[in-house]
Amino acid sequence: AAHAGSPVTIPANMLPQGGHFVSGTGSIGTQGLTETITQTSQRGIIDFSRIYNGTTSSSGTPTFGTLFGGDTASFSQAFLSKDVLGSGKSTLRASGSVTITPASLIVNAVSDSRIYNGTTSSAGAPTFGTLFGTDSASFSQAFLSKDVLGTGKSTLRASGSVNDGNGGQDYAITFMDAAGTITPASLIVNAVGDSRIYNGSTSSAGTPSFGTLFGTDTASFSQAFLSKDVLGTGKSTLRASGSVNDGNGGKDYAITFVDAAGTITPATLTISAVSDTKIFDGTTGSTALAQVTGLKGDDSVTGLAERFDSINAGHRSLSFGPLTVNDGNGGANYILSILNPTASGAITPASLTITANNATAVQGGPQPAFSASFSGFPAGLGSGTLTGTITFTVTAVPGMPGSFEVLPGGLSSANFTIAFVPGTLLLTGGNNQPVDTPMNASNPASSSAAPTTMTGGEISTTGSDKTLDFSLPPVLFSLNYYEFIRTNGLLFLDPSGTIRTSSETGGSGADTGNLRIPSLDEEGKHMGTLIGFNSTFIEICRARAALCR
Repeated sequence: AAHAGSPVTIPANMLPQGGHFVSGTGSIGTQGLTETITQTSQRGIIDFSRIYNGTTSSSGTPTFGTLFGGDTASFSQAFLSKDVLGSGKSTLRASGSVTITPASLIVNAVSDSRIYNGTTSSAGAPTFGTLFGTDSASFSQAFLSKDVLGTGKSTLRASGSVNDGNGGQDYAITFMDAAGTITPASLIVNAVGDSRIYNGSTSSAGTPSFGTLFGTDTASFSQAFLSKDVLGTGKSTLRASGSVNDGNGGKDYAITFVDAAGTITPATLTISAVSDTKIFDGTTGSTALAQVTGLKGDDSVTGLAERFDSINAGHRSLSFGPLTVNDGNGGANYILSILNPTASGAITPASLTITANNATAVQGGPQPAFSASFSGFPAGLGSGTLTGTITFTVTAVPGMPGSFEVLPGGLSSANFTIAFVPGTLLLTGGNNQPVDTPMNASNPASSSAAPTTMTGGEISTTGSDKTLDFSLPPVLFSLNYYEFIRTNGLLFLDPSGTIRTSSETGGSGADTGNLRIPSLDEEGKHMGTLIGFNSTFIEICRARAALCR
């Protein structure tokens, strides 16, 4: 059998029909003779004569029958002998080859449409042209992609071979594509029921169930509550979500998510008061906040600020509330557990400083109106929160120039620890000095009293060291000082003398006993020779021996 693509050598004694050759005759003459060519053809071999040239070559061209399709042939002829054998006795024989080309065979894929199954398979059967003889063929078709690409966008291509005994080389096969469609496969994903305690999120520990995946496709699905809040038994909806990894962005599946019913129950919220201590500030406010345990997510509680049961200093209790749970669900996500509604605390007294304001006065003049400054009152509070009346104790002798303490007092409060700070009274010398106006029982102090010259005989002395020096000017005592002076009188003072009233008779006066006049004040300044005495001076001298020694 002859197959396409193979050169075939054809014997010269075969007829052209069926690929055979016919022999012819010719003559080779002696050298120098004229060549005789016979133009008659005997079935493919041209008869002719030539002169001997030492070869078997022949310039004749064999003739041959019809070739089919793209078949081609190449033929030549030659003498079987180079020698001169006689007229018509030299045999000519053709030789050559024929090339057989493959037959054209067109194979057409057919359109197909199916649901995604993870493969490129197609149930369509390709169509193809004529096969020759006993040749047979086996063709199939498939999608070029397994994925869903859209209507008419999936290409189908045929493949296969011809069984022609020549490895399929007798046919030149052309495969023609076709358009097809792969539609998404249905995939149902079911959420499963779940029940848990409120945690501030929509999370669910349940795992959704789903249908069949094809090939090597994988899926990742989870589920969650649609609301984080407590809605009641079976009233919390669970919904699945996720995707399929199919190499096509999940387009190979039409996914249907089916919800399920679930339950979220309230969480326990524990609240306890905590202890606190503060300094008195006139309010019940506290910086402490009740302790909260169990809040979830961004939830919060208002009303945790604690307050004391009283504004006053002392042992106190603290409480909190009213409470508001801010969970976006009106507080329904929690069950409140108040472990300690109150806690012990204390308010300690605040420090308060009361300082006497400095004052000035003139010797012999009236005592000034004293005042004080307050430091340490909490905002909005003043001296009205104190009990008592403010007093001032003055250590100065109004008739004696110098600087003297003014000590405030008289005020108190359980809410304050009070520090009293003295001020200063500055007593300066004046122009109106009681130096020349003698007074006695018959000459009372008045603007019309006439001066009286007194002698030492009017003053009795006691003791060997009580000798009086009348060179000093007289000093006027305040009238009617009961403890010291019983009657109006005039005194003469000496640093070593005893103080007595000028009208003293029969011991009706009072004797201070060795009371001496200081020469220097407490600041080391000279006190001068003229000193006015009153009850304050006497009291100071009795209490402070360092001043009157």
